[in-house]
Amino acid sequence: MKNKIKNLFHLSWFQSLIFIIAFISSLTSSPLVLQARSSVNNTAPFSDQFSKASFPFLGQDLLRQSDDKNAAVYDNDDDDFKDLPNDNPPEPTNPSYREYQLKDLDSGVNVNNPLSVHLVPGDSLTGSDINLPDLTASDLSTLTKSNINIDSSSKLQGTDLAQLDYNPATQNLSIRLTETSVMKTNGAGTQLVLNIQSPDTLRKDQVVIGIWRNYIMHPSGEIDLGNKLHLQYMLNNDSTAPQDSSSNPLLTDTALMYAIPNFRIIDESESSIIDTMFAGSGITGWRKVSNLWVGTDPTPDVYGTQSQYNLDHQVNPANHSYVIKDSQDSNTILFQFDSTPILTIDNVSRQCRLRVLSKLEKSSTGQYIILKQKFINYTVDNNNKPVDLPQVWFYRK
Repeated sequence: MKNKIKNLFHLSWFQSLIFIIAFISSLTSSPLVLQARSSVNNTAPFSDQFSKASFPFLGQDLLRQSDDKNAAVYDNDDDDFKDLPNDNPPEPTNPSYREYQLKDLDSGVNVNNPLSVHLVPGDSLTGSDINLPDLTASDLSTLTKSNINIDSSSKLQGTDLAQLDYNPATQNLSIRLTETSVMKTNGAGTQLVLNIQSPDTLRKDQVVIGIWRNYIMHPSGEIDLGNKLHLQYMLNNDSTAPQDSSSNPLLTDTALMYAIPNFRIIDESESSIIDTMFAGSGITGWRKVSNLWVGTDPTPDVYGTQSQYNLDHQVNPANHSYVIKDSQDSNTILFQFDSTPILTIDNVSRQCRLRVLSKLEKSSTGQYIILKQKFINYTVDNNNKPVDLPQVWFYRK
């Protein structure tokens, strides 16, 4: 199949773009359908082409252009992505905002392993310490817990916390969440907003603490093809993973390695499996063929130099990974991650940040597998200032 140059999209900071791809589950060559929709009604046509190994799930793409009226239907956090809440959007220009990762099941929950947040006076936008421009060093060294309260806008409230303490000697907050509320930190995470008043009541400031963790399960869905054949679809090669329940997720401080929709055929009559796109360690090679790329160059440089694939342009997970089965539909897979592709912006190579929300589900007729993805631009420069992306292309071979 020939590679195609894709249409260009402008993505300003905190702006999102929706892609919708429908895979045909027929055993004959069939078309693939993709729609691109933008949350700011900046819609554009988008075409795509997939290669699915030697199994006859090959398709030529169809081009479909969305319209502004219908764009909002797909860009609705309370609809397609309601179970992937974006409750911890970055605040790069706020010196009093930082986000912290919980790296295991005990972090931020166990009494011996609270989340520790260090407060300092100042207005720096870099580093892990939360800066408070309106409070002094003397204030922080004499604060008590009574000077701290939870703001009404906070996603985490008092009932979500098992501990909230402050040590004026170290100027550290100690935070523990309940077993229930820690689930709010999955993926993008959530926020604790605190109001802090100086002991003399003359000064006050506000702290925004983002808390997140990687939380990865291994769900799969199925389409009945008839004749005791089932199409099983999943993310990567997760269908064979042992962790497949909320009580036993694969929860690590390492994000998903890849995020590529995969499928295989299950032959019920012979209790056999026909692997299709990739299986086992084959994902290492297939990610070069079936992954998604993004770029700003005039033509997609997916191969890079010396016939090597340009991995800088791949939309791979970097952190904030979250993979679950939809609580309302066992055949729907929800996943999200932040990706950090390197793009050329104003002739400078810059590491960008895209938040990707995704939904993999059956169509209403049960004949298609549909992938819906929402991309949000959170790129900043070296000074933590938001960066609007220039025109970018998206590409999949």
